[in-house]
This record gives sequence, structure tokens and C-alpha cells, in this order.
Amino acid sequence: MTRREFHRSLAAGALVGIETSSAAAGPKLSGGAVGVRPQCFTVGGQPVFLASAEMHYARIPHELWRDRILRAKRAGMNCIATYVHWNFHERQEGVFDFHGDADIERYIDLCQELGVYFFARVGPFVSGEWEAGGYPGWLLGKPGTEVRTANNATRLYVRRWFEQLIPRIARRQVTRGGPVILVQLENEYPYVNRPGSCGISRLADSTRARAWDRGAGERLQRPRSENTEVVQNT
Repeated sequence: MTRREFHRSLAAGALVGIETSSAAAGPKLSGGAVGVRPQCFTVGGQPVFLASAEMHYARIPHELWRDRILRAKRAGMNCIATYVHWNFHERQEGVFDFHGDADIERYIDLCQELGVYFFARVGPFVSGEWEAGGYPGWLLGKPGTEVRTANNATRLYVRRWFEQLIPRIARRQVTRGGPVILVQLENEYPYVNRPGSCGISRLADSTRARAWDRGAGERLQRPRSENTEVVQNT
């Protein structure tokens, strides 16, 4: 029995204690353009103070998602952040899985139902001690590919992956009535320090053009050692 199967075997008992009444649902989230003030974010012109809990859906059986989000909310959190692990969704080249434990759309929708914002950290590289930083094993074995650089061969596969992923998140932005308030590309990018690592600029431009609504909250962070960009926008 794998660890995930063991956790799932416990889920049936745990679900008995999960609050399922309307009282579990949170207030309707503020919608509208996202802005940044020195002390807080704003959504639709109203101040929003984010207290975010890092909770990776890929590490939790989907039967327990509601319970875990509620626990975070009861601890005072009003936002759920998660990495999106590429190799969790495309284990086999060209075959994308967004069902069951991989149903990120359901995870985001649960956050909205329970009245918490959502912070999507889409990679393609992620940390959190996840295998290969989220890169699929089949990609790492391809000749000529390099990760976290402006490698043309790798970029084609990243683009195909993002074409599957990004629209599922983009249509749930706060500007479109959803809970997604922040999106982060890559992770700890200033520490790459490799020749040609400025590929993040192209990645930011391509994903922004494809899906994200522009607003006052859009900001580019330039790492100190490279002319690179990491984007958090809505």
C-alpha cells in the first residue's frame, strides 16, 4: 500500500467530521481589479490583507481537500497557495490528467466555495522537495533539453503544458468572478545563476499574453543577478 492509498483509506472516517452545511461556506469573495498598496492588496478598490496557507493539492487525497481548506480557514487563513507539479499531471508524455487528485479546477472551486482566495504557483519549476522540481522524467531524458534556461527544445514542451494548465486557472481569476488573486511563475529564480537563464522573461510574456487579465496589481520582480523576470499578476 502506498502512502497515498493509506491516506485515502483514512479519508472515509475523517469525512464524517467534515462540516457540510451552508455554514461551512465563506462570504462571497470581493471581485474586480487587483491593486497593490504599501500595506495591503486591493480588490475592486477594497483593501484585502492576505494570510496565506501553503497547501499542495497533489499531496492530499481529493476526498480531504474540503476538510484541509476548512482547517486552514479556521486557523485564520484567507488564502490557499499551492505549487502546480507538472510531473503530477503529465506523467506520460502528451497525456494530461486533471481528474481525481489532479483536479486543480475542483480545488480552486472549493476555495471559492469556502470563501478563501487562491494563489497559484505554476512553475514550471517548483520546490517543496518535490521530485525533479516538478519536471517530468520523460522530459529530462530527451537529448538537447535543459531546464530553467532559454532552451528552445524545452520551451516547446513548457508551452504545450501551459496551454493545458493556464486556461483552467485564468478563467477563475478574481477579475472574472473567481478566487485566483495571485499567480507566480518559476520559484526562487534568482538562485539559478546559470548562463542563458533569462528564459523566464519569455515565459512571463507568453503566459501573460495568453491568459492573465492586466490590472494595477501586476508587478514584475527582477532578480538581482540577472535581467530576468518573475511575475505575480492577476
